[in-house]
Amino acid sequence: MWNFVLNIFRFYAVINTDFAQYLDNFYVQSLWNKDDKVVEIDLISKDSFSFYIENHGRVDIAQGQRFKTVKSRKFYLNWITELLASAKFTIFKSICYNNKVNIIFAAKM
Repeated sequence: MWNFVLNIFRFYAVINTDFAQYLDNFYVQSLWNKDDKVVEIDLISKDSFSFYIENHGRVDIAQGQRFKTVKSRKFYLNWITELLASAKFTIFKSICYNNKVNIIFAAKM
């Protein structure tokens, strides 16, 4: 499963070449959530760095910053974006991967 998550990052790096140089700045942590009975996969930044998202500007990543991946469940994309917006997240970009997986880049401002 962690290869799948890293491959999504690699796919994004093809689209955003400025980000490609930072792929090795993350490691993957997988934990079993016994309550939800799912494996939670987090990407954790090894170092602090910045990169640019076209039409959005600079993104600063802090060392140790944790990025949660969505659990293996089915949700409508508009539900997720509304939930992020209600939690005061700004959505920078949404990318569809292989017509099955959507990646949403969002940050709490």
